[in-house]
Amino acid sequence: MAMDLPKLSAEDRLSPPRGLVAAYSGESDSEEEPERAVEREEKLTDWHKLACLLCRRQFPSKEALIRHQQLSGLHKQNLEIHRRAHLSESELEALEKTDMEQMKYRDRAAERREKYGVPEPPEPKKRKYGGIAPATVDFEQPTRDGLGSDNIGSRMLQAMGWREGSGLGRKKQGIIAPIEAQTRVRGSGLGARGSSYGATAAESYRESLHKAMLTRFHEAE
Repeated sequence: MAMDLPKLSAEDRLSPPRGLVAAYSGESDSEEEPERAVEREEKLTDWHKLACLLCRRQFPSKEALIRHQQLSGLHKQNLEIHRRAHLSESELEALEKTDMEQMKYRDRAAERREKYGVPEPPEPKKRKYGGIAPATVDFEQPTRDGLGSDNIGSRMLQAMGWREGSGLGRKKQGIIAPIEAQTRVRGSGLGARGSSYGATAAESYRESLHKAMLTRFHEAE
């Protein structure tokens, strides 16, 4: 038994089904989006004038222009701005989320401790006699053992006729020993008693204390 099919109008015969059009149009948009991005980036270069329209710079050769596109930090920065200007709001939010995850601080020390374990601290060495250990000097002390004859000041004086052990001046009547920087008591005047006890900045705390006590002992006599 033959069934009666609904007759199609002329408009229905010419136009395809709407579901298929929507499906095909969605696929074509997703496929054409990278192609459109490539076309937009290609328009940013004028190969006839050898110019980068994005950075507004002209180059003497094609190789220099290609090198600019591949290596220039300015070009990469401008290109990233150009790409983000054509992104949708959802794509921008996803990109910002990815950037924030990459910018998070990475505690490499904590990762090593978690991977290899935390080593136990070494046991302190037992001292035979009690007391506070002397402070170690961890800075350079070029004049700790006195000035040598190879310093620039000594070489300049020797070039002018001075000899080691003789005084300064034309008649050798000047000082013989070099002037040393000495530590002074804070707040004391230049002529005040006990304002200086002969300690230098390169000496340790124990040596400075010993000199101060010795100076006060001599002043009390």
